Amino acid sequence: MEEQKPKRPIFTPIVLILLTFSLIGNVFLFTKMIQSNQDKLAERGYAVMDAVPQTKLHIDQVLAGVQELMGSDEIGKRLAAKSALGAAFHQKPKLVRLIDEAAIVNDKPFEAKKRDAAAFLDQVEASLQSLGNHDGSLTASERAYLQQISDVYMKLKAAVQSLNYKTVNRTTALTVLVDPKWVDASSRMLAVMNEPDQLSFKP
Repeated sequence: MEEQKPKRPIFTPIVLILLTFSLIGNVFLFTKMIQSNQDKLAERGYAVMDAVPQTKLHIDQVLAGVQELMGSDEIGKRLAAKSALGAAFHQKPKLVRLIDEAAIVNDKPFEAKKRDAAAFLDQVEASLQSLGNHDGSLTASERAYLQQISDVYMKLKAAVQSLNYKTVNRTTALTVLVDPKWVDASSRMLAVMNEPDQLSFKP
């Protein structure tokens, strides 16, 4: 009489198959999570690299507009200068984004005791548009305010002058967030913005 071989239990291979599929699924989800995190970091890196030249452009345009205002005794020329200054403040969101991103990656929060970057830009923009809307020469208080803004913006320019991201690609975007240069520059800019006790123009 032939001896019957014991039947193999099918439970074990089923468990192994399920474990294999589970492992594959976990690896897939983990890979997707890493990819998603990298995409977010790259997006922030691109935003920083885009904000740097826009910040420089804003600073240069404001300095040029302020010099134009100070050098004109005609209201028509001043109005033209103020129109150009209005365009210069279109870059406000980029400058604010640069400082906000720097504050996120910095070890300690930035101190903005008197005003944050958005408040600084709003106050300067409103003040520049409010002065000089009259015939004749600028008043002594208007000239003093314009000189103050010129001095502040020269310091802002010095803070970001060395920043230059010529290569804009995904690799640079993923590494720029750990570059301390733009973080330090943003911190210095915010400190400069908080130097004046009175920033709004008072006739």
